[in-house]
Amino acid sequence: MIASFYIPLTAMNHKNCKTAILLPLLFACHALMAQTTTISGRLTDALTGEPVSGATLTLQSTGKTATSNAAGAFTIQLAGQQDTVIISCIGYAAQKIAVTGSSPALLLALQPAGHELAAVTVSTGYETLPKERATGSFAGVDSALYNSRISTGIITRLEGITSGLVFNRGIPGRTTELSIRGQSTLFANASPLIVVDNFPFEGDISALNPNDIESITVLKDAAAASIWGVRAGNGVIVITTKKAALNRPLQIGLTANLSIGAKPDLWYDPRFLPTAPFMEVEQMLFTNGFYNTDFTSSRQPPVSPFVDLLHRQQTGELTAAEAGAGIEALKGNDLRNELSNNMYRHTINNQYLLSMQGGTEKAAYYISVGYDDNKSMAVGNSDKRVTLHTQLQLVPLRNLEITTGIDYNSSNSYTDNTIPRLSMGGPAGKNLYPYATLTDGQGNASAIVKDYATAFVEQAPAHGLLNWQFLPVEELRNGYNTGKIQLNQTRLLAALKYNLPKGFSAELRYQLEKGITTGSNTATAASYDARNLVNTFAQVTDGNATGFVLPKGGVLDQFNAMLTAHNGRGQLSYKYRSGYHELAALAGMEWRQVISTSNSNRLYGYSAELGTFQQVDPTTYYTTYPSGQSEQLSLNQSLVAVTDRFRSAFANAAYTYKQRYMVSLSGRRDGSNYFGVATNNKTVPLWSAGIKWDLDKQPFYKLAWLPILRLRLTYGYNGNLNKSVTAYPTARYSSNDPYTGLPYLTIINPPNKDLRWEQTAMFNAGIDFGLANNRLTGSIEYYHKKGTDIIGDAALPPSSGYINQNTFSNTTKGNFADLKGSGIDVQLNSINITGAFTWGTQLLFSYTQDEVTHYAAKNPVGFLVNYGNGANGFIIPQQGKPVYGMYSLPWAGLDAAGNPQGYEDGVVSVNYSTLNNPQSIDDLVYNGPARPAFFGGFSNNFSYKQFSLQVNISFKGGYYFRRSSINYTSLFNYYQGNADYLLRWQKPGDENSTSVPSMVYPAVSGRDQFYTNSAVLVERADHIRLQDITLSYTITRNKVKKLPFRSIRLYAYANNLGLLWKANDKGLDPDYPTGIPPVRMYAFGLKADL
Repeated sequence: MIASFYIPLTAMNHKNCKTAILLPLLFACHALMAQTTTISGRLTDALTGEPVSGATLTLQSTGKTATSNAAGAFTIQLAGQQDTVIISCIGYAAQKIAVTGSSPALLLALQPAGHELAAVTVSTGYETLPKERATGSFAGVDSALYNSRISTGIITRLEGITSGLVFNRGIPGRTTELSIRGQSTLFANASPLIVVDNFPFEGDISALNPNDIESITVLKDAAAASIWGVRAGNGVIVITTKKAALNRPLQIGLTANLSIGAKPDLWYDPRFLPTAPFMEVEQMLFTNGFYNTDFTSSRQPPVSPFVDLLHRQQTGELTAAEAGAGIEALKGNDLRNELSNNMYRHTINNQYLLSMQGGTEKAAYYISVGYDDNKSMAVGNSDKRVTLHTQLQLVPLRNLEITTGIDYNSSNSYTDNTIPRLSMGGPAGKNLYPYATLTDGQGNASAIVKDYATAFVEQAPAHGLLNWQFLPVEELRNGYNTGKIQLNQTRLLAALKYNLPKGFSAELRYQLEKGITTGSNTATAASYDARNLVNTFAQVTDGNATGFVLPKGGVLDQFNAMLTAHNGRGQLSYKYRSGYHELAALAGMEWRQVISTSNSNRLYGYSAELGTFQQVDPTTYYTTYPSGQSEQLSLNQSLVAVTDRFRSAFANAAYTYKQRYMVSLSGRRDGSNYFGVATNNKTVPLWSAGIKWDLDKQPFYKLAWLPILRLRLTYGYNGNLNKSVTAYPTARYSSNDPYTGLPYLTIINPPNKDLRWEQTAMFNAGIDFGLANNRLTGSIEYYHKKGTDIIGDAALPPSSGYINQNTFSNTTKGNFADLKGSGIDVQLNSINITGAFTWGTQLLFSYTQDEVTHYAAKNPVGFLVNYGNGANGFIIPQQGKPVYGMYSLPWAGLDAAGNPQGYEDGVVSVNYSTLNNPQSIDDLVYNGPARPAFFGGFSNNFSYKQFSLQVNISFKGGYYFRRSSINYTSLFNYYQGNADYLLRWQKPGDENSTSVPSMVYPAVSGRDQFYTNSAVLVERADHIRLQDITLSYTITRNKVKKLPFRSIRLYAYANNLGLLWKANDKGLDPDYPTGIPPVRMYAFGLKADL
């Protein structure tokens, strides 16, 4: 049977505790009933006396389960004449009760438990064990909080409700990254391992339906995660999907919701200069002759409409009145309005899920079907998804369990490529001017200046070329330039478990995971991209086209990728219990093979209607027009195939004495030929050990006000795998050396016979506690970790002759770095008010720090300023500092002329060539970490009768970010504006009230560079965010007898509600310091159980 663990999936204060289920199919399972003893009873709420439905009752001896119905009633069959029943339900404290075949009908009252921090059981992906027996650090995700959120993805729902897990955002050139307890590696994959239904998930996790998730547990320390070996160094997220359950009547569930998002706030991004001041800058540049070379260049570079009007007036083509009228017409335009009206819209997401489940004593099934239809904020962008999740559990023999499952996800994403092309372009790659208009007064599409001078473009058809104008709105409305990505993912699961005599059981598991991605970008013959390519490669004589190299038609870019992963596992488990002694152990072997292939190509002269294209010559160099440069036609061809194979052995054991002393051991051995020439380097043993003492169960323990007090200690090793390095020399084959024309090899990785695996040792100490009546429960954990043999850089002797093709230096990667880190995790749950009105609170707080303790290579100090924070994917380790740190140049204010000043040997200076080239770390300001040092969430749940209100707040702090500001070199050359221009120094004395330098002409790049990298632009990133709010109303058949559903929950949800507080006073969200921040989302929906 596929391992799983229980996490609540409905609001904690609700009486109906049945897991929400959804999806449509019929399933029939019949089985013979064995003659056994049956007991029955009824469950009620200890405070209100109302029935508790959906509670799970588990027999301790066999694991057999039953569920209470809407009246709280249950029946369960004993395998013998006596047993212990474990009762668990969302929002209630777990109970154990001894029963016998002669027990009368039971009437049991469950005590409300408020917000449970974790599940009754936890899963490592190899086994499910009771939380009270776990020595390691497990963070169970509160399923009531998880399910109160509405999204199409699983991982995004975890933010602010998962201890130790942080979402890192706001770093230029990087996407959102997850980390658990800080950084454990440098250049290897730093993301947590994601496990779905007992196996690592190799595909796109965003394709899974979040409504199919039963529970999520985060493994944070070595004792919890070391069984996953070299892939567990960054922590593990264990996801269990909803599953079949025996002895459960037919249940049908339906979830439907509609989400509507506000239009994006295009006025937020500070990197925009409004029309009036932008024209002032252009006027100044024109007056100083900045554009003169553009007017005479044979390359026909683009100039803005305002500059064009000034030039045409200067040459006498326009009178002053005519030019003035044109200028006045431009002054009233604002590109942001144009974009908002024509390119963006309200986000609309629809999500539906239908499920069916049921089971007898011998067979059970679970089936769900989901459908998502989302229209994003950019016009023309949308995605659709269909998901199927099934599981069948059979018990054909008393000791044999067979589990099979099929998961299928199909998604189609559609994008319009117009918005990314909204720029002036040209040789300089200029941004679009802020007074651009996309439509005329009647709503007809208007052309913008794109890549070439307006007069040159307008005359193109008269010279035999294709229309060279770019009309963005026309392209958008007609779908001239679009992209499509189709992703199909399938998972086939099979498990066979046989319970052997004397507590032994044997399991075989297999999973086949297959992902197929097909994508295309189509620029039709009418698109600007296709017309531009045809004209660029036209054969032109005396300014007139005499022929075309490229066929007149569209351009189709295609790419395909396939992933096939085979996972197999054989496992032997043992459970023993006698008197004071309990022992649980497992051992097994794993095999995994992952094959990834991909290819891409480009077709010219493409016609979607006819399904045809034309061949071109990609080897000849052609003279392009009007630049005169020689270029080849690109076919964008690629072909990649990668195969990874792994074999591992693992073992785990836990011993409990008197139910209050626990000892655990775990070990794993991974092997790969990536590492070492010697046999002992090819494999790595990773292990952990832990102890737990339930102090509250000691005879001498008498603290009635603190009935729960437990201590935990663990130590062990996790690992990490960096596949960019190997023990053997590797090289890339190329066919055409630019000097000799012969095939050649480029060395990617020089040999390293001593290459070893990365290892991270972690110590964890925790205390779990609970006050009387569970008024306050929680845990406090401290951890310390030390990474050794971390992959880093070191310089080879010049005599080696090796040149790194990425850095063009003699550095290579190997075991040249060490790390350390430490921190604390705090989890607190409180029941503040009980009764008809209840109020519960959850607080999560984590603090983490990491440090590079050794690094062999000496990076240029100046790199730390630009990339020390991880910008653009770079990692610049600095010994004695965090992996990601914020560094800046010392700031000495503005001088009396508005020039930015720094320090040279302790003296105020404007010598920018020296200031921009620091020679030592002492020449920099270390502002602090670039990633949060502390973070967490604060959740409150209020309920009154059938109403419930959930409010979630998240926070981050102890880190810094660099804000953008004006850069005059970029403003003049690339039209990159910034609102700080309006705050610039303009007259003597302004240096006392502003830090924005004066505008000088010509721009001094070194001056701009110093200001951009100075400490004055570094801000504290601390903030508190109102993450989301959920208001729900639940109706049950217990309240409304004629209700056609067992229960129905109506809810309203709001997300991305904004910051409650931020440390910076510039109005910037540190998670989104530039660009378009996430829009506010408002959702309405229902969840019904039939």
